[in-house]
Amino acid sequence: MELHVVHLERKIRDLLENLGFEIYPFKVKWYNEVLPTTLHLHYSDDTLAFVVLSIPAMFDKAFKPFLKKRLLKKIHDPVDQCISYHLSLIKETLADQKMDIMYDYEILPNRKPKFLAQTAAHVAGAAYLYQRKDVHQDSWGEKVSRLRTAGQIFFFEN
Repeated sequence: MELHVVHLERKIRDLLENLGFEIYPFKVKWYNEVLPTTLHLHYSDDTLAFVVLSIPAMFDKAFKPFLKKRLLKKIHDPVDQCISYHLSLIKETLADQKMDIMYDYEILPNRKPKFLAQTAAHVAGAAYLYQRKDVHQDSWGEKVSRLRTAGQIFFFEN
């Protein structure tokens, strides 16, 4: 990985990790290769993107403080507002970067989602759909992995 990408990833991770978010980098090309043209992201193939996942710690580390500070604008979806707020701070911090943010609740005029969060998580290596054939020892139900919610993507066009 190129040095500037490593530094950018570290900077974003440092800003979000303590708030209960995880980030995983991927190239737009990887996402577009697994989907039909109608669902492609409209960025160049080499565009760097980061999928942002919230983990259970986000509730205590980001959401509760967000509510206590009364930063809610209108009550639509307080969790979405909290995430949007924290990601907008990242955009301000990285003002020297050309950066876009997409949220999983955004839709296009044709009512299709702007992106498929699960697909982004898969191509970034943050998620994998396990099926019974993938598991040698049948331990379904015995162990539950950490809940992760995929929902946001940063795009860096430089």
